[in-house]
Parts: sequence; C-alpha cells; structure tokens
Amino acid sequence: MISYLQEYTQAKTLAEKEVLRFGNEKNGGLMEVVTLGCGLVGEEAHLSWTPSSVAVFISQLTNDANSYQVSAAEIANYYQQNYPEFHVKPEHLEGPKRAIEWGSTKLNERGFVYKHDIKMILDDCIKCARKMGDL
Repeated sequence: MISYLQEYTQAKTLAEKEVLRFGNEKNGGLMEVVTLGCGLVGEEAHLSWTPSSVAVFISQLTNDANSYQVSAAEIANYYQQNYPEFHVKPEHLEGPKRAIEWGSTKLNERGFVYKHDIKMILDDCIKCARKMGDL
C-alpha cells in the first residue's frame, strides 16, 4: 500500500518533470523553474493529533527509528541544549558529516522573507508534542 506521502511525492515529481519538459520544448529552454523539496512543517498544531512532520522533528526525543533518517544532528544538539529534561541518544548528536542548509539565498534574493527561524519551529514542535501527550 502506497502512503499518502509517497503518492504526494510521486505526483509532485511527475508535475515537475512535465513543467521542465514544457519549458524546454515549448519555450526553447528559457523557462526558469524553481522547485521546493517536500517540506516539513513544525509548529504547535491546532489538531487533535500530532502531525507527521512534527513527529519527524521530535523523533530523536521519542526514539522513533522510522524518522531518524531525516533528523539532523543540529536538531538533536538544539534539543539537548534547550530541553535537558529529554534524553537525546549520543549517536544523534553526531549525525551525518554533511551540511544541512535551512535557507535559500535564491529565495532571499527574490525578496522572500522567512517569518520563522529554526529555533521557533523546534520550540513549537515541543509545545505540540507536549500538548498531544507524545512528550
């Protein structure tokens, strides 16, 4: 059974391929296409359940092995420093030896202004998880 996320990702990929094909064939390759990866939304949700994206952000605190692959050492270190009541496993603090980019200079150059920083997003994830009883 294909999950909603898999269906969304497949549909998004097909749509992006079609836009790129159109831009190359019909527009002589002059069409500029900007795509955004499947984003994670972390916030204090007004739902009766924990959104899956919040679950990913708190996965290092809940020991949800299914979500570890997308969690960064930067997130784990933030939680360890700011929420000492939670135990973060040492292997999450080291993480992969690659840079994690949270922003985009291309978007900033075009006038996009971020309203929330990573600290606010992670703090709101903690609030949501506490409210839902996950932490």
